[in-house]
Amino acid sequence: MNEHDLSQLPPAAQAYIRELEARAAANVKHIAELNERIKLLEEQFRLAQSKRFAPSSEKLKDRVFDEAEQMAAAEPADDDEDEALAPPDTGLPEPDKPAGRRRGRKPLP
Repeated sequence: MNEHDLSQLPPAAQAYIRELEARAAANVKHIAELNERIKLLEEQFRLAQSKRFAPSSEKLKDRVFDEAEQMAAAEPADDDEDEALAPPDTGLPEPDKPAGRRRGRKPLP
């Protein structure tokens, strides 16, 4: 309604219409705030879902800490490296390997 039509109404009706218009404006503002809150909550939910169900960092193929591998790949391979890493021959017999532990449940007494 325009201002001209309101002036023809009784004062009580004019006040009632202004009150309804104020309520409508407040409701529009409240709805906009609620829509923003819904968007925020949906974004938080998506982030939580992606954090929960995304592949873990251990399974990623792009590793960050591969500096040693890069250095080894950059250095030329020498045949002498194998000899340098081998233990010296002392003439002693090879030590016996320790017996493996028996797996499984212990027998009942």
